[in-house]
Parts: sequence; structure tokens; C-alpha cells
Amino acid sequence: MAPRIEVPEDLIHDLEQEASHRHVSLADIVREALYMWQSNRHAPVNDREHVMQILKNKGLLSRIPTEIPTSAQPLSIEEAARLAAKVAKGGPLSELIIQERRGDAG
Repeated sequence: MAPRIEVPEDLIHDLEQEASHRHVSLADIVREALYMWQSNRHAPVNDREHVMQILKNKGLLSRIPTEIPTSAQPLSIEEAARLAAKVAKGGPLSELIIQERRGDAG
């Protein structure tokens, strides 16, 4: 014998309306809803989590290290002023980075 499930009247009404609108049986609508639930039950809770998971899976997101490597040094006041002057001149930041890497930026 198939299992019986009690469903609130308002939900039954909505399901019947959807079945009628799509010209399918109520059982088809319920079956589809259950399959959707099953496939999505392990999905992230919200859009932000979903985006974060995609970025992580693509290798585009990583955790910030708890300790800063000893090779990392903060900018000196002079270096920060020099970089600020470059950025203030305008132009795309990507172009400034390319110039800096080539040694073209002064």
C-alpha cells in the first residue's frame, strides 16, 4: 500500500491550480515537487552562499591565512604615497598594474 500524506487544504488548492494550469495530474506536480526538494536539499541556503560555493569550486576563492607570511611587509609611507599618486593620474587600475610589472610606470 502506498504511503498517505496529510497536506493542508490551501497547499492542495495551490497544487491543484498548478496541475490544472500545466494540464498534468496532481500526482505529477507532487512528484516533481518532491524531486526538486530532493535535488535541492543539500543546496546552499541563499544566493550568497551559492556564489561563494561556485567560486570556491572554481578555485577563485581561498581563505585568508591566519598568519601573515614573514616575507609580506607593509608599504612604507613613501611607497603608499607613490602608489596613490599613480592611481590619482587616472586610467584603469589594470593598466597601472601592467605598467608596474613591465617597469614602465614611474
